[in-house]
Amino acid sequence: MQRIGVLPRPHPSYEPVEDAVQETLRPVEPSDTFRRSLREDLAFAAHRRGSGLIIEPFRPFREGLVLGVVFGFIAILGTTLLIALRPRQPARCSSP
Repeated sequence: MQRIGVLPRPHPSYEPVEDAVQETLRPVEPSDTFRRSLREDLAFAAHRRGSGLIIEPFRPFREGLVLGVVFGFIAILGTTLLIALRPRQPARCSSP
C-alpha cells in the first residue's frame, strides 16, 4: 500500500524505534485451548444466528437503574411528607 501511495512511507528517523519495538515485542501465539474455545464459541454463535434464536444476556444495568429510580422516589416522597407533617410554630408578632 505504501508503493501505490495509499499509506505514507515511514520517516527514516522512525527506523530505530521500529527495530527496538520488534526486538522487544515478540509475536503472540494463542494456546490450543484458547483456539479450541474460540472455535466452539464462534460455531455456537453462528448456529444460534442461523437458527434465529437470540438469547439476550442479563443486563444488571437495568436493575440498577430501576432501583435508583425507586429509591429516589422514596426519598422525594419521604422529604415531602416530612415537610408537610412537620408541626408548625405559631407566627410571633413583633411590636415596634
